[in-house]
Amino acid sequence: MTNLTPRQLAIVQIIQKCRAGQGYSPTLDEIGKELGISKVTVFEHVDALKRKGALVCGGAKHTARSLLVSRAFQSPGEEGFDELVEDLTASIVELEQENSRLREELAMDKTYG
Repeated sequence: MTNLTPRQLAIVQIIQKCRAGQGYSPTLDEIGKELGISKVTVFEHVDALKRKGALVCGGAKHTARSLLVSRAFQSPGEEGFDELVEDLTASIVELEQENSRLREELAMDKTYG
């Protein structure tokens, strides 16, 4: 993992460890507590990691616990990234379809009472 500061590397490792153990990312507050730094400082590091391409968001903007380590920055042997992206993509499609269906139902209810 090139061009990462020691603190940024620690954040990436915490996210990898949490995702491997729990299946989801830690919150910024949890990362801060583990490293002994403020949530604001974690936010700034995460923002820099996104700009460097080390982290990506797996959900909608500002979605909790959605940070993913990008493929280029994954540790050797880390698995599941592609499957997670596929699962998230499928979930998004399903949610969009459900949203569309519910909007149609709502429009029908408004039209026909």
